[in-house]
Amino acid sequence: MLSFRDCLDMTEVTEGEIDAIVKHRHIPPIVALELGHQLLQTSEGREKLRDIITDDVHAAQVRHRCGECERFSLTLSRYLETYSRGDESGATISQRLAELAAIGVAEEREGEPEKMSPSGQDALQALNEAKDRSDCCACAKLSLELVHATRDSG
Repeated sequence: MLSFRDCLDMTEVTEGEIDAIVKHRHIPPIVALELGHQLLQTSEGREKLRDIITDDVHAAQVRHRCGECERFSLTLSRYLETYSRGDESGATISQRLAELAAIGVAEEREGEPEKMSPSGQDALQALNEAKDRSDCCACAKLSLELVHATRDSG
């Protein structure tokens, strides 16, 4: 008998993508794994999966669930890194999609403030203040600033 982990290891679907599908479609994880695997087989399917993850980020923002927003945003960021470059559609990432993806990336970079430029440290402080207010829309914009500041200095 195959375990969930065995099935996951046979696909390119990530656990974050599975979580996004589960949240969006309200289906069991093993079914989400199968659906994710199927979606990754075509450019239309990859777009659909990207939209599912994006919808989950938006839903978390609307409900002011910052932790969930950060988690799905990081999934979106990793997804875009993996699939937007090699996608034969040549689609570009919109500013809004970049903002949503930056939330999760900024979360990863917060642990190293001493390596940041002054502008990065300012963006980090503003981001933390927005999180304290549960202002997910501000988090998106400020996260993008933080990612740019740390990318420029790193």
